[in-house]
Amino acid sequence: MHKQTGTHTIETGKQSLTLTPEKPIELDDFLVELDHEGIAYLWFSRRQGANVLGRATLDQLRMILATLKSTTAVKGVIVGSKKDDHFVFGADLHEILHFADETAALKLASDGQQVFNDLADLGVPTLSMIHGPCLGGGLEAALATSYRLASNAPETLLGFPEVKLGLIPGLGGTQRLPRLINLRSALDLILTSSTIGATEALNLGIIDAVTSRDELLEKAKSKLKEMIGGEAPPRVAPQEKPETIKKLFATMERSFRIRFKNHYPAPFKALESVRKALESDLQEGLDFEAHAFAGLAAGTTSRNLIQIFFSQDFITRSAERSASKFCPKPPQKLGVIGTGVMATEIVRVWLQNIPEAEISAKASNDERAAEFRQHFSDYENVKVSSEMSILKDCQMVIEAIVEDVEKKQKVLAELEAHVSKECVIATNTSSLELLNLGQELTKTDRFVGTHFFYPVDKMQLVEVVSHPNTTPRTSACAMSLLSAMKKTPLSVKDSPGFLVNRLLTVYLMEMGRLWQNGFTLHQLEDAAVRFGFPMGPFTLIDELGLNLCFSVAHELSRNFGERFKAPQSMFKVWEVGHAGKVDGKGFFLWDMSGKKLGPCPDVLFEHDIKNEAVKLSQSELDELQRSFLMPMLDEAARCLEEKVVRKPREIDLSMVIGTGFPAFTGGPLRFADHLGIPEVLKSIETVYARTAFNLERRPCELLYSMNESGRRFYSSGNA
Repeated sequence: MHKQTGTHTIETGKQSLTLTPEKPIELDDFLVELDHEGIAYLWFSRRQGANVLGRATLDQLRMILATLKSTTAVKGVIVGSKKDDHFVFGADLHEILHFADETAALKLASDGQQVFNDLADLGVPTLSMIHGPCLGGGLEAALATSYRLASNAPETLLGFPEVKLGLIPGLGGTQRLPRLINLRSALDLILTSSTIGATEALNLGIIDAVTSRDELLEKAKSKLKEMIGGEAPPRVAPQEKPETIKKLFATMERSFRIRFKNHYPAPFKALESVRKALESDLQEGLDFEAHAFAGLAAGTTSRNLIQIFFSQDFITRSAERSASKFCPKPPQKLGVIGTGVMATEIVRVWLQNIPEAEISAKASNDERAAEFRQHFSDYENVKVSSEMSILKDCQMVIEAIVEDVEKKQKVLAELEAHVSKECVIATNTSSLELLNLGQELTKTDRFVGTHFFYPVDKMQLVEVVSHPNTTPRTSACAMSLLSAMKKTPLSVKDSPGFLVNRLLTVYLMEMGRLWQNGFTLHQLEDAAVRFGFPMGPFTLIDELGLNLCFSVAHELSRNFGERFKAPQSMFKVWEVGHAGKVDGKGFFLWDMSGKKLGPCPDVLFEHDIKNEAVKLSQSELDELQRSFLMPMLDEAARCLEEKVVRKPREIDLSMVIGTGFPAFTGGPLRFADHLGIPEVLKSIETVYARTAFNLERRPCELLYSMNESGRRFYSSGNA
């Protein structure tokens, strides 16, 4: 078996590659050069796309390393990247996603580990020269070299993203890193999937030296020559006391049990694998790591998390492409109407990500203007006034006042009279249709919705709402600004509640019906958290604010009917004046620091008190969880049917990053595929019959059609 690459024939069995100063090795994923001083340059240089590690890449690297080892002229090796913007991004996730079974995953991990062992045992000094992202398998490759030199450019980032994707580092990362640096630091880097810059990596001991990008190659050559002439002592991690190690692992494991509820196996496997590094020799630890990686890679959780990652990457890139056509540079003269929480947070994110922007804010009165000015007193580029004329030079203005149709219409019409014809006018609304909000505008083609989620600095998703008259340029300007803010902009159709709040409201109102039907507040909160939501439904309502939640529910029920109507059990809490966490009293009591104290006594039913200590059996819990999930799955299918968004992955990503829908499920529609459409349809019909409350509810036609034809939301190739 052989493969023709450039002018060389790669014979996979015989490994017949030749390297001389006059004859470099050119393969699909590598370029290898040798200078006359005996320094070999092993460049990651993938011809098709970014540098990632798959089977073909590792096979090529294995042959290259065998050639380097057998070439006596090689005195040392510099490992680098021919890509200007990155070193290696990590494993080829598409390849992992399509593993046939655990055996295939195990073979890739074991073979890859052996390749990096070959790199570590090359017999000559090796140096990794790192610029740009060095992630996952890229960092594992660097850890296998004798020395690591990195550029101090801000784009140089190191880390292990695997746990976030439901995996663990599978090419030696859990074994080599704990042998190199402080145990807690190694665990933090592996378990949090965070990235660190070159300076922090230097301080931790992962990187040996840092230099400027311009001097990187010269410094690498100079250091390698020094290493060839002498022997650098190997660096090892500081020794930890056994009792300290035991306590650290016990604390982390207990924390994971509470946080992940056994839904995410990767952190536990990573912890076990690192523990193995402390208790075993390298090869035994690598074997454990490979088997742990393989088990995770073949599992449903990692596949769902990888699909979520792909969806977010696709949607983000699509937004950037859309923006580049009509608005390649984000607006720099920005305005906001309103000085409340949302407006303030939007401005903060602008300042963090577009520091050169000129920002103008219009307050409702001089007192609010003074308060807002105080928030941003350190920023000369933020101006505020109670006069609308302060916005006259803006290229884009976001209206972010209270959720009231008439007030928004009036403010938008006044704004239009003060800005240029080219200025993009945006509204931050959580549920109101743009068609209604823009009725007083004379030029609706530059009107767009930007629905930010609270808190703005933490929530990545922003719904970009286009109505029939919105031009591509207008949408592109919004996309361009949001991309610059490091948000994930999702294009949605102009309809009440848009996408996320529509699905979230169905879920919350169903929880209210179940509460009214006899389940306790505690049972419902617990069932949601045990399924994988970050918090219970009533805690979420308190966090968001009852005014917002019930105004959205009212708007949706007015447009779509009684399936969105707040049940009396919930409405009474709002009716008596509870606002939620903001005033210390909602479904729960909250102290001044924002800590939840317990259920508010004056909203509880008799069954809440009577059954306070009653725990549900597993079968009862399963049935309850289906009861509150099925209406959401039905509404998600309905949104697809009505073309609120175009693709299932847009719904799944939005619910995961916009509401905290459990990521391990892949999102509501992928979860529906997992259950099977016939089972979902049957469950929805059962739930609707059982919690009728005089509501006439029927599953959407799309589900019946899919059931009859045997279709799924995702094709089998995208499962």
